[in-house]
Amino acid sequence: MLTRPRLAALVLLAPLAGAAFGAAAAEPDFQATVAQAREADFQGYLPVAQLSEIVGFDKSWSVNTFYVIWTGKRPALTAHFVARRQTGGLALSTTERWADSRTCQALVPTLTAMEQLPDARVDIPDLGREVPETPRLLPAGLRLTLWAHGARAGADEALVDLEISGSADTPMAKWWSETQQALGACWKPDRPTT
Repeated sequence: MLTRPRLAALVLLAPLAGAAFGAAAAEPDFQATVAQAREADFQGYLPVAQLSEIVGFDKSWSVNTFYVIWTGKRPALTAHFVARRQTGGLALSTTERWADSRTCQALVPTLTAMEQLPDARVDIPDLGREVPETPRLLPAGLRLTLWAHGARAGADEALVDLEISGSADTPMAKWWSETQQALGACWKPDRPTT
């Protein structure tokens, strides 16, 4: 039998439980968009990198996929860069926007900054190099994942795939915040043409 305080708590929390269930329902759309975007070609080229983010209680998200497009003939190929941004969420319709380095001056510097993100390392507790300070608690609500096909590792620059996830206190989050500001005016509804 429920006591009055427990019953009152259930009545008060019921709307939140429904919203949380709805937010969880947005997650499959996000995950499906991430997976599909990694395989989606643009003008015959597969993506080289992707930054996905899911934010807050409403589970708003964006999937940002980056391409290198080559034009011309060998040996005089010319590269330009294209970004595809898909957004959605629990209470949001899905949208798609594009940025092209031929019309967006900020795209190349943001991709260069992505290449310069510091390396991550595995940290096994009580083994090897230890972090002296206690990690600070961060509010829940932001998850970023950076994926790259054709990343490089080690002194010999071995070719690897990379996937790293983090929250608001990471170098990746700082880069992404700066990238969103830099590319804000670049996003257009139409796909770039050759």
